[in-house]
Amino acid sequence: MNVADPILRVSVVSTGQVQIRPDHEASTWRPAAWRLLASRRWTRPLPINAYVIEHRDGLVLFDTGQDRASVTDPGYFPGGITGVLYGRLARFQIDPQQTLTAGLNQLGYTAGDVKTAVISHLPRTTSAASPS
Repeated sequence: MNVADPILRVSVVSTGQVQIRPDHEASTWRPAAWRLLASRRWTRPLPINAYVIEHRDGLVLFDTGQDRASVTDPGYFPGGITGVLYGRLARFQIDPQQTLTAGLNQLGYTAGDVKTAVISHLPRTTSAASPS
């Protein structure tokens, strides 16, 4: 490693696995509603990872993984039609030891040690005010 390199180490923390619809994995011509409501297939289990970056300026977390409550708490996702869509979107498998907290602890850290969190993907939002 280069002494001038600001990154000292990168570690991967697994927070479980997810299966999604094949059309969600790669863009297709099918509209989202079609993918969610009509598809009968799931992908192979895909990893859900968070990356812990030991940086000279402090601990950086790239993504946060999936919350275990999403498989243990029946009220985690909304009810109604929105809940139906969520249930058709993804299937999670997250073991008790596959939490971000447990992964950080295995590396000798706590959540309080994280200085910066970078989220790689967020829902797209629109602004109430338009630029002038």
